[in-house]
Amino acid sequence: MADEADEEGGDGGTTAAEVVEELERLESSVSSPEERRIASRIRSLGAGLYGLERRAVGGVGEHIRSYTTRDVAEAFVGSTLFSLPLVVEGGVLDIGEHFATGFVYGLPVYFLGNVAFVTVVTAGLLYYAEFRDVEVTYLFGVVPRRLTGVLTIAFLMAAATMALWGRLDASRPFLTVCRVSVVWTAGSFGAGLGDILPGESEGADLGDVLDRFD
Repeated sequence: MADEADEEGGDGGTTAAEVVEELERLESSVSSPEERRIASRIRSLGAGLYGLERRAVGGVGEHIRSYTTRDVAEAFVGSTLFSLPLVVEGGVLDIGEHFATGFVYGLPVYFLGNVAFVTVVTAGLLYYAEFRDVEVTYLFGVVPRRLTGVLTIAFLMAAATMALWGRLDASRPFLTVCRVSVVWTAGSFGAGLGDILPGESEGADLGDVLDRFD
């Protein structure tokens, strides 16, 4: 009963949940990676003292703000796990052929439809499925950084694996892209899950890494 009273603020003061929420607000308000790491440790300590799991303000899952080198590695692993079983499937080649030959008014509608489908579903997985409360940050002010990273990593992984295992036809470039896009579909979902499910990563933020080369 004493623990329950402490969490609910039985003395009329600040509750344990409110303390943790204030610590989370502090964490989200700082800008540099080092400050975020320190704030994250303080928040984790506060949550641990009260026996509470980390949660973002508003009750949604863990808040994710930065996009780090560790996120890239996690997306790579998730993409690999989801895409490798498809590389050996003969149906991938048939679906790729369908994408490459399905033209309507001169447009490869099935291929474009698949690209749109993958982009929308992956964006929903990252930003709207509420596995985590993921903050949207942008490249050049318009391109979602995390979504672009996940889709790019998945595509490169699919292309590299299919090339290594002799599943591509270099003499037909568009057919090659279509076949890669089939494996990319599953790889993108795996990369998205691999990125966000572990929560906020403590690796170096990609923006800071790129700034070192400026």
